[in-house]
Amino acid sequence: MDGHGPARPTVLGLSLLLAGATVGLGNIWRFPWLVGEHGGSVFLGLYVLSLVGLGLPLLLAELAIGRFAGGEPVRGLARVAVREGHSPAWGGLGLAAVVAGVLLVPVYGIVGGWSLAYIFRAAGGAFDALDSLAAARLFRSLVEDSEALLAWYTLFLGSGILVVARGVRHGLEVAARWFVPLLAVLLIVLVVAQWNGPGFPAATAFLFIPDWGAVTWEAFLVALGHAFFSLSLGTGVMLAFGAHVGRGIAGAAVATVALDTLFALLAGLAVLPAVFEGGIPGSGGAGVAFQSIPQVFGAMEGGRYLGVLFFAALTLAAWTSLCALMEPAVAWLSASPRRDRPAAAAAVGVVTWLLGLVPLLSFGLLRHWRIPLVEGGLFEALNVLVTTWLLPAVGLGVSVFAGWVISSDTVRLSLMRGRAARLWRFLIRFVAPLALLAIGVRSGFRWLM
Repeated sequence: MDGHGPARPTVLGLSLLLAGATVGLGNIWRFPWLVGEHGGSVFLGLYVLSLVGLGLPLLLAELAIGRFAGGEPVRGLARVAVREGHSPAWGGLGLAAVVAGVLLVPVYGIVGGWSLAYIFRAAGGAFDALDSLAAARLFRSLVEDSEALLAWYTLFLGSGILVVARGVRHGLEVAARWFVPLLAVLLIVLVVAQWNGPGFPAATAFLFIPDWGAVTWEAFLVALGHAFFSLSLGTGVMLAFGAHVGRGIAGAAVATVALDTLFALLAGLAVLPAVFEGGIPGSGGAGVAFQSIPQVFGAMEGGRYLGVLFFAALTLAAWTSLCALMEPAVAWLSASPRRDRPAAAAAVGVVTWLLGLVPLLSFGLLRHWRIPLVEGGLFEALNVLVTTWLLPAVGLGVSVFAGWVISSDTVRLSLMRGRAARLWRFLIRFVAPLALLAIGVRSGFRWLM
């Protein structure tokens, strides 16, 4: 719903919209390293298995529930539960999903602000002839400058609010039609620019040569976790977009999974050649993206332009995900007859902006504040709260709701029939909950350690 009525995206627009929601920061700075560290192409097989057993069934479930609920996660889930003969208290699951998405918005907003600032730093030659100490100082000069960081954060978040305020059909879909293909073009240009470079063979080997010795239960749990988090599950995004899918839910879900994986592999081929050429050790993360990558590009011929392309791609990935994460809360608030969509978007924008102030300032003015048991300060504490506890809990609730609250008749009439329906119901009832519990236990254990 876009405030006062449905405005369904086109088939192409919907595909790009769902792709923009799932292609995020993890695709660019996390997935390539996971593949290389846990067995190369063997890990890809584990990841595909995780997508089939966990990611795709949950994605189908969230899109279907969102379609039944009309795209409004809170009241909509309550109505669906009542219609199926259960308590309206299930609306609390929708509220938890909305809260999870809202809490993630500042994380994407802060990192997106860093990326946006680095586009201009790269274009201005700040990466030229950087060594490791200078690269670290460059990043520290940004994150410890609270006024500049606040300005980039506000600009990044504000641009997302303007898009979401225009609705799914005229705001989010239009943005996805432009920026998802642009993201693909930027990544392809980065790949082509490094095709004949010395780091490209090492990057392809890192990604695709199987290493059977690296296949462990830990690798399988990592694959399960990434299959869940990469598809923006548990954030309410797919619950909100489900109302716009129509009857082609299965096709939309499969296309979304395929595009998300292709973007992740493309990002690996775009980023890792530079990493190997520069001899950068370690795993993917903000340290590589904002310190090591600038150092490598600064030493390469034409590296200034490659730096602009890389941080433009990172900015777009963060921005499309941020817009999608705001949609569930905006859809919920704008469902009230007393509040139109622009007012709902403004309210969500103000709340998320305020929520981001403390973690944002924790790099500068509040950098001496620490949270017990969480390494990395208040920014990391917010990230841990959502990804370690809230998202797996919401995903578990969705699997129970889809598997045990929604009846078999509803599934047959609205989602799928025959053997496919029986397989999906088995996966969503039994496999998905066990997988989510395993993800939660692993994340919680690592957090406590």
